[in-house]
Amino acid sequence: MPKIHVLDPHEAQKIAAGEVVERPANIVKELLENSVDAGSTAITIHIKKAGKELIKISDDGCGMDTKDALLCFTRHATSKLRSVNELTNINSFGFRGEALASIAAVSKVVLTTKENNKDLDPGFRRDDVGVNLHDAGAKPNPPASHPDSPASHPDSPGQAGAHSLATQITYHDGKLQEQTEVARPTGTTIEVSDLFYSVPVRKAFLKQDETEWNAIQQVVWGIALTHKNISFKLFRDGSLSLNAPATENMRDRLMQVWGHNLVPNMQDVVQIETAAKHGITLSGMISQPSFWRYSRHNMVFFVNGRLVKNSALSKAVMKGYRNVLPPGRFPAVCISIELQGSNVDVNIHPRKEEVRFTKPGVVAREVERMVSATLEAQVSTRLGGAPQSTVVAGSPAVVPGLSGNPASPSVQNPISRPVASRDPVKAVSFPLPTPFTDTLSPAPAPSTPRVTPAMPAITPQPTQ
Repeated sequence: MPKIHVLDPHEAQKIAAGEVVERPANIVKELLENSVDAGSTAITIHIKKAGKELIKISDDGCGMDTKDALLCFTRHATSKLRSVNELTNINSFGFRGEALASIAAVSKVVLTTKENNKDLDPGFRRDDVGVNLHDAGAKPNPPASHPDSPASHPDSPGQAGAHSLATQITYHDGKLQEQTEVARPTGTTIEVSDLFYSVPVRKAFLKQDETEWNAIQQVVWGIALTHKNISFKLFRDGSLSLNAPATENMRDRLMQVWGHNLVPNMQDVVQIETAAKHGITLSGMISQPSFWRYSRHNMVFFVNGRLVKNSALSKAVMKGYRNVLPPGRFPAVCISIELQGSNVDVNIHPRKEEVRFTKPGVVAREVERMVSATLEAQVSTRLGGAPQSTVVAGSPAVVPGLSGNPASPSVQNPISRPVASRDPVKAVSFPLPTPFTDTLSPAPAPSTPRVTPAMPAITPQPTQ
């Protein structure tokens, strides 16, 4: 009797969904990236019970027609590329065509979408894309000539004719349940409810609501930071948690996302020539040495506009802050890295959360140099010198008012400490977060010590 057998396609899809959908935050990330790829200018996110009960995301993007709305739930169906050779120059966030199929396999999904200037085809059926609508248990729309067809009632409430209708698709447990037509402006709304209801084992591994909510917040914050031209609204159980209108600069967007207490302690990074020679463009903001956090949650990195996790980049930033921050403290950084698509691989992680560089050492070294140069410029500004906007690798670090500078007076700064640095960037002394002056005040004159007169010794008298 054979021991090997082929899994049922429906069961295999549930198992494969674990590569993409591990927690609610993964679903939020995939759906937000789809909305960004659709050219949206406003995105609204509704979360109930930390995403375990409902995740609803609405946008005003390009939307889809009926055929695309049905095809998007098919595994490996994508509009982003046609061959693997296009991965080197991929500009979109999604490209595998696995997200919606994986999400629909482990939850209940309702997709409502309308394409701009849509031309409905009421006679279209799921059979046109190779799937029998009746076999899937769905309820097809009646033909256009049927009196119950929406197309035969152009004057019904909310429907100004067939051209104004949107397509609504319902999937349960990876199976198509219903296809209808509803009224909706151009764009897409997708609702994901009862996550892992059909896979209880997976549902048992979800964390507490607060933990899952924090993970969702981190995803929304990250995507909002790298797309400041898009308006974001995030609701938690009906309450507004984030309102980030579109803005023109990173400081304003950081203020919206991270708050007014953190951003005033951050500064723009400086440009370094060596990064440009390697075809790397670095931008963003980092916190000042006198400000720190107790975790890495505010260390955010983007590679070609994509929110990523990369331990080498985190280590490079910490090296730039070496001997500046107290032990166990972390900076707040928002760093964007732009380089040629052929120098980075975005297809190494199932959820596209990590990337791999062709020259990781070069990228990490330039990030470290940028952090060190930015901190050096900040010290120069505090000491009254002109900040260095461009730093040339190999040149000695010059900080006005500190000893050891060839062009500054020999003034000792007792509250500075050297920061170790790797060649060719020289070591530079950063001040501790305490006030200081460029020159030392003269030592006060010694005061005359008070002398207390000695008391005469008392000799005890013998007892009579």
